[in-house]
Amino acid sequence: MDQQFTLPYNLETLNINNSLFYNIHLRCPENLVKFYLNTKSLLDMSILKNCSNLTDITIEKSPNILNGKVLTELDSLQTIKLDNYAPIWLTAKELSSLVKSDFDPNINLVSIARTFDNYVIQLMNDNKYLPMDRIIELASNFVLNKYSYNDAKYPILYSDDYQSPSLSAIHSHNATGIEYSTLFLALANRMNIPACIMYDDQ
Repeated sequence: MDQQFTLPYNLETLNINNSLFYNIHLRCPENLVKFYLNTKSLLDMSILKNCSNLTDITIEKSPNILNGKVLTELDSLQTIKLDNYAPIWLTAKELSSLVKSDFDPNINLVSIARTFDNYVIQLMNDNKYLPMDRIIELASNFVLNKYSYNDAKYPILYSDDYQSPSLSAIHSHNATGIEYSTLFLALANRMNIPACIMYDDQ
């Protein structure tokens, strides 16, 4: 779906909720003040790079984010609300830079991201010079060997208190199919391996 969604001039609030568009063009990025995102689609945060007046960001239930580091470079940002999907595409260092105070809920996400960071350190310790296909194979095997499969968890995926695939797997030490995929995506993002999760409704 190579479609570009061009936004109107003078747009101050952008709310993307379950959109299939992933190629978004802001005509006047300096006018954007508030940004809300909840989508399974692949979306590059570089679209926010020139949003010099962006003060409020909320990103929820969005696993397929590219260049999340851009969020750490927005000087005008005052409030950012993230959930347990953010450590999939932000490292512990990047998340730490977004924490505004000791009472910031985002601070709890840093430890999750650090778990993924440490996985990559373990994985790449003696393997950094391997070809890409071999690294992908090692990352896949690492996730499969780290977590046992548990299909009994599937009903939990649709409950109101389900937080995110990656967090659920970390806490329970077992995983379903989507949780394996999410864990691999978190590793791939940290190793600069192009990857995304495709859903049935995309």
